[in-house]
Amino acid sequence: MKQRHVHSLFQRLLLTLIILVLLISSIFFISLLNSSALQDLKASSFNLFDQRVMYRSDAIQKNLNERCLDTDDVAMIISATHPLYEHRKTLTSPYLNEDILNRLHSLTKTKKINGIYLILDKEVFHSKEYPAFYLQDASPEESFNDKTDITAKYGDAALLKQNDFILDQNWKPSLTMKEDEDTFDFYFKPKKAAEENPQLNMLNCGYWSTSSHMADSPTPFLSYNIPLFNQDHQVYGVLGIDLSVEYLKNYLPYEELNDHSKKAFLLANRESDDAYHIILSNGPAYSAYLKYDTSIVLTDAPYGKRISAPALSDDTLACAHQLKLYSSFSPFQDTLWYLIGVGSEDEIFYSTKQIHQLLLYACITALIIATLVALYGSMLFTKPIRALATRLRQTPVTTNKIELPKTHIKEIDELSASIEDLSYHLHGAETRLSYVLHTIDIPIGAIEIYNERKVFCTEKVGTLLGFRDPSKMEYTFKAFMEEIQLFNKKIISSEKQINTEHRTSDIYLIHVTNSAEQTCWLRFLINRVEGNRVIVVSDVTLEIQEKEHLMYERDHDVLTQLLNRRAFRVHCEAILKQADLKTCAMVLWDLDNLKLVNDTYGHDAGDHLICALADVLQKERGPNCIAARMAGDEFLLFYHHFENEEAILKHIRHIHEVVNETEMHFGNDDITRVKVSAGISWMPKDAMDFDTLIKHADFAMYEVKNTQKGNIRTFSEEHYLHNNLIFDGRQELMNILEEQRVSYAFQPIVDAKTGAVLGFEALMRPNSDILKTPSDVMQVAKTQKQLHRVEYMTWTQSLSHFSQQVAIDKQWKLFINSIPSIPMLDEIKQYLEEHYHEYLSKIVIELLESEEIEHSYMLSKQDFCRCWHAQTALDDFGSGYSSDHRLFNVQADYVKIDMEFITNIAHDKGRQMLVKSVVSFAHSHDIKVIAEGVETHEDLVYLIQHDIDYLQGYYIAKPAYAIKDIEESKQQEIRAIYKEI
Repeated sequence: MKQRHVHSLFQRLLLTLIILVLLISSIFFISLLNSSALQDLKASSFNLFDQRVMYRSDAIQKNLNERCLDTDDVAMIISATHPLYEHRKTLTSPYLNEDILNRLHSLTKTKKINGIYLILDKEVFHSKEYPAFYLQDASPEESFNDKTDITAKYGDAALLKQNDFILDQNWKPSLTMKEDEDTFDFYFKPKKAAEENPQLNMLNCGYWSTSSHMADSPTPFLSYNIPLFNQDHQVYGVLGIDLSVEYLKNYLPYEELNDHSKKAFLLANRESDDAYHIILSNGPAYSAYLKYDTSIVLTDAPYGKRISAPALSDDTLACAHQLKLYSSFSPFQDTLWYLIGVGSEDEIFYSTKQIHQLLLYACITALIIATLVALYGSMLFTKPIRALATRLRQTPVTTNKIELPKTHIKEIDELSASIEDLSYHLHGAETRLSYVLHTIDIPIGAIEIYNERKVFCTEKVGTLLGFRDPSKMEYTFKAFMEEIQLFNKKIISSEKQINTEHRTSDIYLIHVTNSAEQTCWLRFLINRVEGNRVIVVSDVTLEIQEKEHLMYERDHDVLTQLLNRRAFRVHCEAILKQADLKTCAMVLWDLDNLKLVNDTYGHDAGDHLICALADVLQKERGPNCIAARMAGDEFLLFYHHFENEEAILKHIRHIHEVVNETEMHFGNDDITRVKVSAGISWMPKDAMDFDTLIKHADFAMYEVKNTQKGNIRTFSEEHYLHNNLIFDGRQELMNILEEQRVSYAFQPIVDAKTGAVLGFEALMRPNSDILKTPSDVMQVAKTQKQLHRVEYMTWTQSLSHFSQQVAIDKQWKLFINSIPSIPMLDEIKQYLEEHYHEYLSKIVIELLESEEIEHSYMLSKQDFCRCWHAQTALDDFGSGYSSDHRLFNVQADYVKIDMEFITNIAHDKGRQMLVKSVVSFAHSHDIKVIAEGVETHEDLVYLIQHDIDYLQGYYIAKPAYAIKDIEESKQQEIRAIYKEI
């Protein structure tokens, strides 16, 4: 068994405290993870980000709405442009255009916009291009008393200069636009919306768009455009304002999203598709990736939306808030504008991660502090115990009484007192044990080895191990090992034994030569405890010798001192496992005249005869021959590793000659020669295993004993196959007879006129794999002269089965097959009369017609029948010694015609003539006829038609262990056939 690892108290306490700290920490972490606190904290971080975006979306929406043209603004422009529309031909009127310019200039100052423009329809005003005025203010937040901050992009140059407006370097007098180009949607979409929705006013047709064409700038502008139309709803122009993207960025400060400049605001619109089209991106971390007119897709995420766009990582999150720039009546309400806040997960949840790290650092710090506290507490707690252990280790082993210092800790001081008391008692017990061992003089000693430094021995160890100074009891480890090395030179052999009681101990059995130069056996029991060893040495010489003696008696025959059958089998099977055995032989010897000697001179003389043969066989033993007494007067020799059969036969013949020449003197100088027979089986010719070799040698011996005793015979396969049933069945028959291993099946015999059951024939069924049929039993019983026991078993067992199933008031008869060559024995009659006298009147004795009937035996059975009003039947008539005079001699009540003459009788004229003759003769002598072996309907019909009295066969009913009436359908069939006659 593997030694368990040892831990100190300090280690155990420290480990316990650390486990406790870890357990508390684990509970804290699990509780924190399972709670919603961390998730809520994360959600709060995102909500804060979302609220900032929502606040800014409200602000930008308010800003844009403030800069939109309201009703008053539109009315002011309408009042200036309406005369111009009424007098289209006065398009270049300085007075009218000057009024328009002044009003446009006024709106740039009040609305704080980057630009304002008026575009007139070329069709209405009959112009090749679109007449337009466009004033641009680069710094709408700054106010000047003059017009130096205003530049004109479009309009009449003379008029613009006349009114002190500075012409832009890219100035143009009019505007060229095409309706099929998206660039000019700012003009055509509101114009078209007004034309298609005449019920709407100008403000409801307002349209937000992006364009850089009017401003002729590389950066886009956000524009708001309103169609102008008269009372007939004819559109004659579009009024619009511009807000540059760079100007709008001032109202989207990304810094308010966090302090790291790693977030951004996006202004985007979305129409029918799912994509968001970016108008502006304000934030250095994303400006390079999310440029103007870039399309992005937002998908749902655990928190907010996740952005799908080229060059962006998957951890980018966003929250979008819609800007309400259109009324519910606007035809552009499907075009949605959004302010989108963008940031990475690391930035959005930065505070959450900071808290996570803070919690982690706090827990680690707490664990370290708790571990240090546990370490210090463990050391402080175990210090007195460690001091006590140190004192114990330093105390000499030979000290009679141990005295330990006080620790002033109640429990530890109590432990110290217990140790002191235990030490005192152990020393006394050791003294008493040594005295007892010395007094009773038991050859046993003990050795204690302390950490391979000191060795202490009891007083008998030196004598047992042959040390140079047997009285010495204390050694250094080095001196002790020198004595052991001298002891090792005396070892003859050693073996390690299995210790079933104490698996922590090792046991060694050592055969040595002692100081008196005699061999002895020593047993070493070795225990290991924490580096120390305790060895118990005992002299077990007497035990080993007694064990060897018992083993000898177990394996040898007491009378002859030869191997017994068990030991013989073990030796032979060990040899049979070897390779290349060459030629082997199993010889079975049997004393022919042992029974005669026992009967004549007594069993002591018989024992001398057995020993005489054993002495001869004992001399044959050698490296190639094993001898054993099998049982009684039978002996076995097994020859192995011979070159051929002839070499073995020489030995066998020599033994046969020596035995036959041996003379024994008994009684009054009577001389008797020893006579033996032998049976031989060869290997590999006859068998390859032990049991078969014995069996075949036994068969060869059986043949000798049953032919000419005193000879030697080898096994014959041909004879064995011919007589194996009798040979194998000898013991099996005895087992059947002794154990009553038979069952009985019952086949009904029915009336050929009514179908009523007359009785049942008891049919023997042996329960054996060797003697499988009644004929096998009879054949072996006859050769073994056991027919009288078979007869006894038949009577007792058949009546036992019948009486258990048939009530006494039933009129059914029991047909019993009796052996004619066996008389009605007195023991059978006595047993039947004592146990079954109520059933004896139901018996019909069937005499086997195939046996020679002894007249006196037949008379004894007939007398029995008359005494008990039973009946007789001649069975299997026609199959054996049949003759007409047999019916006269037997004087049976029934004759059973053998099935050989019944089978196929309906189609066989010869059988028909024989049966008619038997029926006629039997009826003339008042004998009933039973037909056996009825197996077909045709045979049944013929037999009924020709005056058969009773029927028996498979067609009517098969034999069964349960006794019962035949089927009603069969009875009806029999009655119907008889009725037709």
